[in-house]
Amino acid sequence: MFCTGTFQRSMDGKQRILLPKPVRQFLAGADTLFLTPGTEGCLELHNETSLQQLASDFQHSRAAYQSKSTFSRIFFAQSERCQVDANDRLRVPGGLSELAGLVSPIVLVGVGHHWEIWSGAQWDDYIERHQTDFDHHAQLVRGASPEQELEMGVTNRPR
Repeated sequence: MFCTGTFQRSMDGKQRILLPKPVRQFLAGADTLFLTPGTEGCLELHNETSLQQLASDFQHSRAAYQSKSTFSRIFFAQSERCQVDANDRLRVPGGLSELAGLVSPIVLVGVGHHWEIWSGAQWDDYIERHQTDFDHHAQLVRGASPEQELEMGVTNRPR
């Protein structure tokens, strides 16, 4: 399942979020998802397959051992297995909700192989700060040549 789209939701008093249909499809018949710390103030939402792939990617990363160890400890120690209830709601554990500063409304954002959960205000701020850089980042991600990268001011790309 490829995760795409943006869905605004409210969080009830018990910190539950009604999952939209594409997120329910992401479950692929399971009732368990994994909530993990994300970057830049969000949480990541994974099914077992995407979390296993992420763990494999970490293991095979070219990052230094110390960076991998530190990241893995913090990431997996704060990650939680979460059940989806019979009404297709996911309860966000208090510690993770605090970590991400989740305040209703929240936004679920498809990011290819996983979903992210953002506080609505934080997501709006993120879009405002980064939308103007989209073309620049798109060129880099899509494989700009080293000459093009120099023109764009990219000087620290790992080789």
